Amino acid sequence: DTEKFHPAPPCPELLERYDISDQKVILTVCRLVERKGVDMTIEAIAALLSKRQDIKYLIVGDGPKRRDLEHLAQSLGLGSKVIFAGLVPEAELAAHYNLASMFVMPSRFLSDDASVEGLGLVYLEAMASALPIVAGRSGGVPDIVLDGKMNGIEATNEIHSRFDIPVVYLTAYADEETLERAKVTEPFGYIIKPFEDRELHTIIEMALYKHKAEKKLKESEEWLSTTLKSIGDAV
Repeated sequence: DTEKFHPAPPCPELLERYDISDQKVILTVCRLVERKGVDMTIEAIAALLSKRQDIKYLIVGDGPKRRDLEHLAQSLGLGSKVIFAGLVPEAELAAHYNLASMFVMPSRFLSDDASVEGLGLVYLEAMASALPIVAGRSGGVPDIVLDGKMNGIEATNEIHSRFDIPVVYLTAYADEETLERAKVTEPFGYIIKPFEDRELHTIIEMALYKHKAEKKLKESEEWLSTTLKSIGDAV
């Protein structure tokens, strides 16, 4: 629903509520269960904070693992750096995406076959909000179907060409054919499972930096082109 989920300025009320006005926000929206990989993201945030302090991890959602995740954040000394927002009103959900610099949900495979990621609607909501995404290759996540035929890599390519949204792949596939197809989408990273927490936090850090640098470069090129055109018109 791109009428509901789309890029917009951050809501001042929410910035104040979470005390994140001067922070880079990494966002997860999900039910707090093991397969969502929120624990891996918390551990990656702890490592990332050793490099930069202007980061907060905002978790929207609730579930049976919340207490364990809160304990994990406390044990890693993250304090206010990890924010458990709980369930938020539906009317506020889109605004929460627009608080973020990146969306992360590295869903994992579990031994229980019944516990797999489905369509991954939150990834689509994050994409519609123009957020860089770190996602796991679990269940239906890499194979989101558009029009009944398009697989995950093809969908990523379409999204990248239309909206210039960067994506990081977390995948169990390392064959040459998949790699070649993924390269076309110009991903910000491609991590093969299993991976170390340090790999994930490094990719997140580099994706944030690269996305910001490319955006600034594009703005500079547009400004230069406009300036040169104006000079040419004047002459």
